[in-house]
Amino acid sequence: MGTFGKIGEQDSYPANARRKKYPGSRITRNLPKGATIMSGKCTVLFFVLVSLMILPTIGAEKLLPPDTAWVEETLKGMSLEEKVGQMIITWYRPIASEQMVKEFHLGGFFVSRIDALSLARATNALQELSRIPLLFAADYESGIGDRSPGGTDFPSNMALGATGDPDLAYQCGRVTAIEARAVGVNYDFSPVVDVNVESANPIISTRSYGDDVALVSRMACAYIKGLQEHGVLATAKHFPGHGATRADSHRTMPVVLRDRDEIERVDLAPYAAAIKTADLASIMTAHLWMPALDPSPGPATVSPKVMTGLLRDHLGFKGLLVSDSYGMRGITDHYSDEDAAVLGVKAGLDIVLTPRVVQKAIKAILEAVERGEISTERIDLSVRRILAAKTRLGLHKQATVDVARVSELVGTPEHQAQAKEIARRAITIVKKGKGTLPLLPDRKYLVVNVSAQRAGWFSRVHEYFGDAMQGFHKGVEVKTLTANGDEDGRKKILSAAKEVDGIIVASFSWIQIEDDAAIKFVRDLLNLKKPLTLVSFGSPYVLLQIPEVDTFLCAYDRSLGSQVAVAEVLCGKRQAKGTLPVQFPGLFARGTGMRN
Repeated sequence: MGTFGKIGEQDSYPANARRKKYPGSRITRNLPKGATIMSGKCTVLFFVLVSLMILPTIGAEKLLPPDTAWVEETLKGMSLEEKVGQMIITWYRPIASEQMVKEFHLGGFFVSRIDALSLARATNALQELSRIPLLFAADYESGIGDRSPGGTDFPSNMALGATGDPDLAYQCGRVTAIEARAVGVNYDFSPVVDVNVESANPIISTRSYGDDVALVSRMACAYIKGLQEHGVLATAKHFPGHGATRADSHRTMPVVLRDRDEIERVDLAPYAAAIKTADLASIMTAHLWMPALDPSPGPATVSPKVMTGLLRDHLGFKGLLVSDSYGMRGITDHYSDEDAAVLGVKAGLDIVLTPRVVQKAIKAILEAVERGEISTERIDLSVRRILAAKTRLGLHKQATVDVARVSELVGTPEHQAQAKEIARRAITIVKKGKGTLPLLPDRKYLVVNVSAQRAGWFSRVHEYFGDAMQGFHKGVEVKTLTANGDEDGRKKILSAAKEVDGIIVASFSWIQIEDDAAIKFVRDLLNLKKPLTLVSFGSPYVLLQIPEVDTFLCAYDRSLGSQVAVAEVLCGKRQAKGTLPVQFPGLFARGTGMRN
């Protein structure tokens, strides 16, 4: 598959999609006056050619070699307070962040939930205020669009895994880097390289490329290269591995009881590959305990055996080591803010991420240096890495961005086309029953949107799929079963289901369907003995909860592109091409993928 996928194809978005400007999407906003989504090959190719003519200079070059002379000269002129400040990245907050730059000389800020244009202005303002250029970090795991509205929103990593195509992972990294640098973000806390071997994993799931070590390594290395060859620091996470957990480190400290050989063979392998073949710039720690790596109870983040002995000495990692958020209970339940900061630095951290109270973290590290618990040489080692990373980004020469170019570089038609191609290539038919696919034009169908999520969140996303289905098929009726839906609503849906020829149930659960009543309701629909297709716009593991469904499709993501892509497959507009990137022992093998 080439760089841009099949972007010259006739778009098959349903006609009624033109009536709605989907939130966070530039599909309609980018079209010239009078044009429509259905304008076909010529319009799409025109946009791509225009995009190629204005390819950005911002973020278009590889990371530079470190400027050692600048690093040493800058380090020489820094006080101990300034050095320790460089080792802290905290949340961006308007006004408060300006004061923190002046008072604490911070190394950077973590940004989220701010639109692209406002973000570019904010990063510029802080860069101009800071004597030493700043790192701006973000969790752009699936493009910048989810965290910075206006940007491109890619399908999940597991959707990329379902395509099996490292070039698509590279392109995802490339586009993310171009858009991130355009808004001033230079440090991406992605990719997730956890090998998701636990179907009930409450925090990784579709953030992972899959449960196969080789697949995760291939896709992660390609994505890392896409990011770093276009000027953004990549971060593999969550070291030493979060893929086998049944607990969420935001809420508690997971304990992973695996032996050393299995950890080396599965969890550590993607890191080893990225360090060796992709020049990995950064690694993020995990607040979990692996007794096989360090028998002393406590999160790996503060373990010298894990962070220095294993990561630095054994795996040979020389880049930036950043903690996961210091506001997570995986660490706050076990240590005070002060102790956590000191123990993290002693273990090997270069950057303490989002401590709950910045002043406490800085003061604690300074006092540890003063009493000889942490040496000044240890501080200098981390600060050299941080300053070197900033020179690799070219920030010592040009730290601000051209705000006037944000609209040219962010959420462009070419970038949106790439996201759409990934969504289409990911759709996987895991199981196909007789008479379910494709939908027949002269039959009647009921689409039932089901979610275990809160109704407020759910209501923002489910409508796209229903609109797409009705745009492609005149005989489709759409009903929505919201979380904690009332019994009267369920009865009405069951009554409507009796009058149709087939049923499509759409699940929007990220992990698994948590509402037992929703699972029972799906089984009530099955009891009507109508052909039933279950679609997951999230976790593929929902099939394990209702394995008796006739047909199962997975999109791995709830984005607009993924929802339209599923509608295309169901209505026979496109072939499903994805394969299952995880295995269901005794049911379906990894690599399963049927055609419609």
